[in-house]
Amino acid sequence: MKTLTCERWILLALFAGVICSNSAPVHALNTIQINTGQTITNADLMAGVFDGEAFSLGPDAVFEINSGGAIGPVGQHVINGLDIFFDFIGSTVNVNSGGAFVSNPPTPQFDPSLTTNLRLNVFPGGTVGDSFGVGDLVFGNGVSVVNIRGGETGILFDANGDTVVNIFDGQLGDRAQAFGGSEVNLYGGRIGDSYDAFSGSVLNVFGGAIGDDFDAFSGSTVNIYVRSLSINGDEVSLAPGEPYAIPIGSGNTFQLTATLADGSIFDRTVYPANVIGGTYFDSGSLVLAILVPEPSSLLLTAATGCLALARRRAVPFKHALRGLVSD
Repeated sequence: MKTLTCERWILLALFAGVICSNSAPVHALNTIQINTGQTITNADLMAGVFDGEAFSLGPDAVFEINSGGAIGPVGQHVINGLDIFFDFIGSTVNVNSGGAFVSNPPTPQFDPSLTTNLRLNVFPGGTVGDSFGVGDLVFGNGVSVVNIRGGETGILFDANGDTVVNIFDGQLGDRAQAFGGSEVNLYGGRIGDSYDAFSGSVLNVFGGAIGDDFDAFSGSTVNIYVRSLSINGDEVSLAPGEPYAIPIGSGNTFQLTATLADGSIFDRTVYPANVIGGTYFDSGSLVLAILVPEPSSLLLTAATGCLALARRRAVPFKHALRGLVSD
């Protein structure tokens, strides 16, 4: 079971106004600018050359997709075969305002972007197309991290194995799917309608909102970080450090209401069967409510954590957050 780590306490405190910074700036060594009217393609990435400039894929490579610029589609959908996921080898793609990561839906021509080993930041005004896939179907090729920071993804976003998706603001589009080995963290913003959590996936809800038709299937885990919880209007007594298992599988419909860690209200009618438009927690899933500290305690915890991190100059703050904060 994955529960709230020190790093996520710090992130939540950052939203509340505590600002920590690493005094040693980190400069990108290999930045490629994609500007208005330009598209960097799969072939360009394979060749390591764009607009006459050579680059190497890897952790130091940063692709800035600026207004009017685009990247993709990348990877290849194979009919009746194993899809090919493009390996970014740890490169970062920043989709800035007006920029786009191109990925096309099944109609009129299915040409999705399929990616792995990628650091993707979607900033306000940036977009990711439909049928976008991240994380390989084969484990061990490298962890992918997607940070939605105010932009949005299209429909049919797939988070596969070895993928972490962090939603701070903006939206993860409708009909998103999380498969085994993936972790989705909702801090703010919104997960769209028809979100499916499949076996082996983890969803951590700290704040924000989730659309209609939210399903957690057998083998999935949903951790809801709350200040308070009630079921059918009756308040549930929660204790720090003791996750509370939401009683599912009783065959009854019930009302689940919580105040989330960020103060948002999580209010859902949970059905015993997969009802179109409703919330369904399969009896084989694990849904936990986890009590979080009051905001004043949270700020103190974060401040203490920042001081400790400041003393560990060998580990920059942004790396200590496991990819949740990037350049």
